[in-house]
Amino acid sequence: MVIVSGCASVHAALDVQAIEAKAVLAQRSSSVSARPWPFTTAEELELKTRPGVAPTVETLPIGVRALDRPELIQEQLAFRSRVTLRHSESNHARLYVYRHGRLGDRPVQLWVPGLYVSDLALTLLRPLLLDALAQGTDVAFFVPPYHLERTPQGMGSGDAVLATDLADHLGVIEQGVADLRDAVGVLRRAGVTRLGVFAGSMGANFALQVARFDGTRERPAFEFMTAMIPLIDWGALLLERPEFAQVRAQLVSKGVSLEALAALYETLDPSRVGASMHPMTISVLAARYDQVTPAAPRERWQHTWGLSRVHLIDRGHATMLLSDELVTAAHAFLAEDLAR
Repeated sequence: MVIVSGCASVHAALDVQAIEAKAVLAQRSSSVSARPWPFTTAEELELKTRPGVAPTVETLPIGVRALDRPELIQEQLAFRSRVTLRHSESNHARLYVYRHGRLGDRPVQLWVPGLYVSDLALTLLRPLLLDALAQGTDVAFFVPPYHLERTPQGMGSGDAVLATDLADHLGVIEQGVADLRDAVGVLRRAGVTRLGVFAGSMGANFALQVARFDGTRERPAFEFMTAMIPLIDWGALLLERPEFAQVRAQLVSKGVSLEALAALYETLDPSRVGASMHPMTISVLAARYDQVTPAAPRERWQHTWGLSRVHLIDRGHATMLLSDELVTAAHAFLAEDLAR
């Protein structure tokens, strides 16, 4: 298939095509509400998402998310989000849990997927998920705001992240970080002492905020992390890509300061702060031709945090999950983390 075996220009072109489609979606709906932004700095985001009273967790059947693995205990954990978004469907956090026995008996890998994770993406992620389970981990899959069961009626999974007003778009980041911090607390209180994270794209940004807010290099929030095609700098996508030029013009026409928005995105950039995990506990799976999460911010982060466990794959952002090499590299990184 050309999508799998094509040259660099094919992978880059498919990424650009995807960016153009999302920019059109954002252009149709780029509005500015009277509501203030929920936060303007990482410090405000930390304070507003700081865990308080433990959420009430409901255990539900996993339903259509079940794997054909009768030896596993499979369930869905749900709790009310502390952050309210414009579309109420997103206001309950969800975890799909796949475990071999009691939580805490084995290492748990918390999966935090990226923007536009969908039923198709879950199918493509299945080999990675089965491999992680085969290596002896339990897996808790975090459903991001406005995705899958959290999708507003009449929209596609992930569309509402861009098809909403600016304050609500920023609220997605707030809700994602708050829910993820609470999910970590749910797992820790259940007895999980060895907690890793496999996070992709937007989900990697959420996970890095949690690592920054709730851990230090000496006492990290996660025992290990694999970041796949990580979104390091929101601004590099939304404020620099030419495909979003019309969206930016619309925002300016409605009184939005792009300089203020750039400053907000910059404060969320993990390369601007010191490492909150030991570099040998972090691995990176990057796409060589990625146009969505470009190399420069990722390389800046790798340099700032001293990361050396980096594997580049000849794919783009949109074609990353079509690589057999991805499964092999992810397997090797997880094996190293579990051995350590």
